[in-house]
Formats: sequence, C-alpha cells, structure tokens
Amino acid sequence: MNTSNTVGWVTSRASTLRHAQILHDTNGCWTRDAVERLVDGHPDWKIRREFADLLVVGLEPTELHASLGPELFFDARIPKSPYFGRARLPLIEFGFQATPAERAAALQELAEILSGIGRPTPVPAAADGFGLRWQSEERTMLLQSNQRRAWVSIQPVEHQAQHLPLDFPPVIAALVPLLHDDATGMCDRSAIEQCITKTPTWSAEFDEAQARALVRTADRDGEVVFLGPAGQRDNYNRLHLYRFTDGPDLERRRFIFGEIFRAVCGAIGEPTLLGGGPNGPDVRWRNSGTDARVLRLRADLRHVWIETSPAEQLEDQELSTFEHGGPAAGLGGPSDFPLLPYNWQLVLSGPGDTAEYLPGG
Repeated sequence: MNTSNTVGWVTSRASTLRHAQILHDTNGCWTRDAVERLVDGHPDWKIRREFADLLVVGLEPTELHASLGPELFFDARIPKSPYFGRARLPLIEFGFQATPAERAAALQELAEILSGIGRPTPVPAAADGFGLRWQSEERTMLLQSNQRRAWVSIQPVEHQAQHLPLDFPPVIAALVPLLHDDATGMCDRSAIEQCITKTPTWSAEFDEAQARALVRTADRDGEVVFLGPAGQRDNYNRLHLYRFTDGPDLERRRFIFGEIFRAVCGAIGEPTLLGGGPNGPDVRWRNSGTDARVLRLRADLRHVWIETSPAEQLEDQELSTFEHGGPAAGLGGPSDFPLLPYNWQLVLSGPGDTAEYLPGG
C-alpha cells in the first residue's frame, strides 16, 4: 500500500477493478459457510483474522513483514448474529496533507475504473459527487467515500421483517433513494408516480391542500406519506415510515426501528453518523460540499420517519442550541432540552462528511 501523506491506493488499479468485479458478480456470502466457499474459489484469498462479529479476508498473498495488501471485511451488524450484515473493501486512503484537488482527482479516477463494472447508477448527492450504486435483488453495492478514505460497501437487501407490514422493506428500498439521490433533497410528484408504475399493487394519492402524497401498497393497513415544506408544490422532503398505535412499548419500538434501519442501509448504505436526542434515535447520511444535505432517519414515541435538511442550517442551529441551551423563555419557561442533540457522542467514519463543528466539541 502507498503510505503517502496525500493519496494512497490500497492496491494497483488493475487489482482494484478485479476485486470489485468479483464482489459485483457474487451474491449471498452473508454466512460464514458462504464466505468460506467464496475464499476457496480464489486461491490467492485467505481468511487472515476472525473475531466474534468480524471476519477479515486477505485478497492477495504477501511476503513476511510486508504490508497486508487489500482486505475484505465482513461485519455482523447484530452482535453474535450468524449472519454478516455488511462487506467492505477499502480502496483509497487520503492522508492529512491531501488537498481537495488531489482527493477529487483520485475519486474521479476510481469512479471511472469501477464504472466499467455492470450498470451502476451514479449518485450525485454522494461525497464529492463520485458515488456509484449497483443494485440487484439480493444486495446493494456502493462506491462510497469520506475525507479519509474510499471503499466499496455491500449491503444485503431486506426482503422481509418480523415486526413490519409485509410490503415495507420493498417500499423503503424503492422510495428512500428518491430522497437520498436528489441534489436538492426533494422528491417530486413525477418521481413518485414513476416509482409506483413499476409495482402494480401500489397506488398514490396526491393531496395538494395538505402538500402530501399518500402511497399505499397491497397491505392496506400500511401507509407511507411524503410531506413537503410550504411553498414547494408537488415536492416532498419527508417520508413517514411507521406509526405506533399501541403505546410506547420500548422493546417493540427498538425492534421496529432496527428493521427499518437495516432496510434503509440495504438501499443506500451505512450512515455517516449514529446518534439521537432525548426523544429518540437520529441517524444521519451526510454528503459533502458547500450545499451539503443531511438525510435523517428519526423516531419518537409515535412515529418513525426520514427527512432531508440543509446541513449547514441544521448543524448551526444544533451548535447554537448546545452552547446557549436552557429554558427558552427564561425562568419558568419551557425548556429547550428536547432540542439538544447528542450525535457528537457517536461519530462514525461512514460516507460523506461530518459537520465542521460538532456540538460539545
């Protein structure tokens, strides 16, 4: 591996293409047995390290004391689960001295190399506009990056869930990318209608008076609602995913949110930040650039929803609330404690950029 202080490729360009092509052509591999069969089919591959929730596969033979070379990581998202919930192939490391121009040039070259594999969908809202997504019925493969590295991530598509209506995982897989991929953070009416036409058992009703679109599936008990901000006719930035109707059962809410979270990851990849607030979880996918957006998967005692917000506006508000928090209207006034975030406690190295300044440092 190149140990440059600027841009270091994990392996050669030819090997990058070969390894990514193998992963693109491979379905399954979410159990230990399936990974072992995959490794047995490639003589150069070897299981190098194994932990309770992590398996590391070396993809090229190395000399003693030499760099380990490219490695493929399988993670179990649920502790002690017999199934892996993600595979990652690191491709580029960006040193602290890497300039934005060097980073952009390396990502552009990487995207051009991988664009020859299958039929990827460009994701313009991804970090620096260089995201790619390959979709199949079984898995979603993504080219992702942040300020430190670029990698290929593979997520299983969730087809079923124990605690959700029957059609919800397919609905999430179809509708969440509409918000995630759009550079404006909006989903318009035509995009929803086009999505609905692909599934005859789904229908959509548009209520212009309330600026909402109601999407119904074959399961009439389930409903998904897009809500748009005032002044944006037929444009929506919020997707209501679930409504709790039987009281705040903590364990059940946790199971439902977990299934929704895994279904969203199966559609758009892992998040940038994991966190929340006093009312519930707040998981964030954040892109890069001066007009960065945040896609937020949130939950409280009554609902689970996903929405987009301008990143700078949201983060400035949260920073101000944290630094100047207290009763919003003086002594005896309502507390603004419910507005306080704690995302800074759970910063991940996921795709996209984190805020320039996080609450609490």
